[in-house]
Amino acid sequence: MDSTSKHQAGFKVKDRISALPDAILCHIISSLQTKHAVRTGILSPRWKNIWVSVPNLDFNDRDFNDSASFSTFVERVLFFRSSSDIQKFLLHCSAAEDYSRICGWILTAIRHNVVELDLRVASHGSQIFELPSSLFVCKTLTVLKLLSPFITNTPASGCFPSLKCLLVTVHLPKDNDSMLKLFTKCPVLEELTIQGCLQADIVLNVNISAPILKILRMNFGSNDDREASNFFVDVPMLEYLDLTEDFLSNYFLSCGNSLVRAILDLCDPMSSVDPDFPTRVSGLLAGVSNMKYLSLSIHRFKVGCLPAFNNLTKLKLVLLECFPWELLTQILERSPHVEHLVLEHSVRCVSVVMHETKCSCFTRLFSLKSFAYGQLTSCDDDDSFDDDSEYDSEPEEPPKPQWLPPQVVPICLVSHLKTVAIEGFKGQVDAIEVAKYFLRNGAVLEKLTVSKAPTCEEIQALYEELLTVPRVSKACIVEFI
Repeated sequence: MDSTSKHQAGFKVKDRISALPDAILCHIISSLQTKHAVRTGILSPRWKNIWVSVPNLDFNDRDFNDSASFSTFVERVLFFRSSSDIQKFLLHCSAAEDYSRICGWILTAIRHNVVELDLRVASHGSQIFELPSSLFVCKTLTVLKLLSPFITNTPASGCFPSLKCLLVTVHLPKDNDSMLKLFTKCPVLEELTIQGCLQADIVLNVNISAPILKILRMNFGSNDDREASNFFVDVPMLEYLDLTEDFLSNYFLSCGNSLVRAILDLCDPMSSVDPDFPTRVSGLLAGVSNMKYLSLSIHRFKVGCLPAFNNLTKLKLVLLECFPWELLTQILERSPHVEHLVLEHSVRCVSVVMHETKCSCFTRLFSLKSFAYGQLTSCDDDDSFDDDSEYDSEPEEPPKPQWLPPQVVPICLVSHLKTVAIEGFKGQVDAIEVAKYFLRNGAVLEKLTVSKAPTCEEIQALYEELLTVPRVSKACIVEFI
């Protein structure tokens, strides 16, 4: 009997969803924006009051025609709210100017034992939103995301007693650095993310002190040339560091011996002409020298003195077209226990002209064969580019490798290096020479893998050349992907 016949025979289709317990229904609609969750109340009398107990509230004024209707909606939802706790409270206000009303909404969330608070409150001229003082002593708050400028007036003690995860977007006006005080006020903080744009006319002196912090992420961009800011970081229990900055600041790191993983993306386009850049890089690496895994992306610069990486077992270097190949040599010499090495080619490149120094990175055309191999030159200060060069009748000589092998085979190649992976390979001459060196000197090497870039074709000759290189490790396998 089909469904129509059943209905005609008096059978009723059972609403299985509405028959679920209130707690499960609340969990289902908590994934919706609050504006849509409220609308479920019109489905049936069974659903009428379910939305008043949803654990997650998501308010965004971009979903409303004007700030007045948005404010009315938020206050209506909070007024009819049941006594149940609020798990997550998201409040994004791009137009609301009544900061006292916004503070009232946050206080309501605090009274409902909010666990996660996600705030974005736009500034209006010189007016900047000030976080309510009761937020700092909220005992249930464990996750706080502040995605817009704000002012804080933190208490001397008892601040954020339960806060474990903090995300702050830094966008500082000249007369407001109160937000920086947060980074020393979180006694049980385990994860900290700081992001934003550092302004050219502001030099920050930032103190980050968190006794049990495990994860630290910092991602900074800048609008223009600027002076280096100063970050004093005391995190003795840190396990994971992820730093991205397009103009490297001064970092004074105290990380202890717990650091496992460091990801450093330091693609400063001015690095080759900044005399202080090598010192800042060395200082940063010295602060994380106890790590076990390092991923490093960096533009061309004059490599200075590097620390010893005695605990490093996994190393990844992102090879920009301006990559300083001397850096590979020095890290290998200072990392006696490296077991796994990844060289990842990247297409990112920056041309820099400052005073009379020029750093230009580009693909050169040597001959039809070289072009098929996709060979790229490294960036030299005295390079010049001639727009008519690709029409020259005489092909240029193939590029010489920029990488110079160590005079003495590093200890890691003799006793520890097991795998080498070259990713995004396009026939770069330096990558070929490095691969040959590892095959000739990697005494315990087990596998060398070369994976070509999607745009790379007709490099079979280079593959065959690599396969003919004598290997000191008889167990070594060479794979092309």
